[in-house]
Amino acid sequence: MNALPHMVWSASAKGRIDFHNQQWRSFVGWPHAATDCKHWISFLHPFDQAAARAGWRDSLATHQPLNAEYRLRRHDGAYRWMLCRAVADTAADGSVRRWTGSFTDVHEQKQDQDQSRLVTCELTHRLQNVFAVLSAILMVSARSEPHVQSFAKATRARFGALALAHDAINPAQGFAPRLEQTTTLRGLLQLLLAPYQQVVANLPRIMIEGSDMPIGKSASVSLALLLHELATNALKHGALTAEAGRVHVAIQVRTSQLCLIWSEAGGPTLAGPPVRRGFGSALFERAIRAPLDARLERVWAPDGLKVRISLPLERLQR
Repeated sequence: MNALPHMVWSASAKGRIDFHNQQWRSFVGWPHAATDCKHWISFLHPFDQAAARAGWRDSLATHQPLNAEYRLRRHDGAYRWMLCRAVADTAADGSVRRWTGSFTDVHEQKQDQDQSRLVTCELTHRLQNVFAVLSAILMVSARSEPHVQSFAKATRARFGALALAHDAINPAQGFAPRLEQTTTLRGLLQLLLAPYQQVVANLPRIMIEGSDMPIGKSASVSLALLLHELATNALKHGALTAEAGRVHVAIQVRTSQLCLIWSEAGGPTLAGPPVRRGFGSALFERAIRAPLDARLERVWAPDGLKVRISLPLERLQR
């Protein structure tokens, strides 16, 4: 163990640290004998000590490997990020005989990650400015061309939907989403449909029900386009044109598939599918078919449009 390039330590079955190799002792500047190893946690950053104790207790109780990052104080007083790993040596009956662990210096990698986050935030801020400029150009240009104003408004709204989804998962300020729930499917649905939401007779016009799960960046952008088109069409032609109209969004999980069901009711009676297939329909079908490997089914029932989107669960995490 002393010959290894990593900092190595070991502990009894009950978790008492009884050995640190020479690499660890040289790093922290601790020449004491192995019998003094029980004070190892005092060498961690004060902000990391509580998490270290909790993680170690959890591994001892569950016999699961420890895998965490802590800041370890070097002999000159500087703290460096370490990847701490530990595994149990178990007997045939499942009981733990000993624990063996290591510290690996990952300080440079952590600094690179922080720098990447800063660059991402800056790029996000610039992209938001691009969305704003494009929207402004569209509206200014359309003022002198009345025949394209409806197209400009629709395109500007699509820019807005993309900007909203992008801002939710890549905020311009800080390192975390402005709203934690935007990293989940239901949270994103609530955020994107909020502009269309109203309460009539003490009931929301848009109901979202079902399971919740994490959602990735690529899936968020694709679903943002889809939901924008559905909500806009409901407001212009569907259920949301009537005071009694309602939209129900159901999230269903079946084995490895996610089903998102959009159901409208209470709006004008539908005579069947539209005669002409609009640009919006083609747009959101392309937005979800290839990126999400999704299937889209639409039924123009007399009481309202029903849309069913099915996609593999693993695509939702991308």
